[in-house]
Amino acid sequence: MESYSANSAQRGGPKYVSCLHRLLDCCDYLRTNILPKALTPEQKTLLNSLPNSNVYESLNDIEAPCPGTTNWIFSHPLFTEWMTSTTADILNITGKLGSGGSVLSAYLFNLGLREIFKSRLFYFAFQNHSNERSASSAWASLICQSLTSDTPLISKILKQYEQWRVNTKGLGTSFSTPSRLKEAFQMTLLEYRYRSVYIIAALDQCDSTMENFVNSFSILPVPSGRAKVKLLFLCRQGSASL
Repeated sequence: MESYSANSAQRGGPKYVSCLHRLLDCCDYLRTNILPKALTPEQKTLLNSLPNSNVYESLNDIEAPCPGTTNWIFSHPLFTEWMTSTTADILNITGKLGSGGSVLSAYLFNLGLREIFKSRLFYFAFQNHSNERSASSAWASLICQSLTSDTPLISKILKQYEQWRVNTKGLGTSFSTPSRLKEAFQMTLLEYRYRSVYIIAALDQCDSTMENFVNSFSILPVPSGRAKVKLLFLCRQGSASL
């Protein structure tokens, strides 16, 4: 796979699109062909029970950035501080409607931040006119992404699920209730073994559960050294506040 430096002027060109499509194809092949063979039937059932949106398909629908339109982000003082700081874990990017927030978030997920952080990246974009506008939809998608990239976590989530079954005596054992999705998501935040970056796009499109979603990250401990988890939120100007 070709690599592109942060200063490349051709990110919006054919090479960018070709590289992006190959990346998405590899992720899709891993998810549908390689990963299932490594899981037990019980683990497969757990993953299949999550109301997971196809993040990679959504990313594929976002147009590539025009050449030169994304490079500014790497020289912005707040962005560079967020990248290098050991204490500034959260960055909130706001912009006017139609200013390219979706394109920027997809670009940062697909190529930009992978090169810089050498970390695992997770992505979710809220969509106002769909089923993907609640905290639960985001938690489910992010849980699935975490479990498929760190499969030992699945066993821990299964143990928690069994504990729910014991506590409710087999009643109300749906994994997809908001409270259980939040608990499982927070477990993956704490237990995930790798440094990670969460990119949350269109935060302003989240419904009334937005505050609950943002607060779910508060379980993360205050870092004493380099932060293990960094958060990047993107939303329309004036529509959401953190």
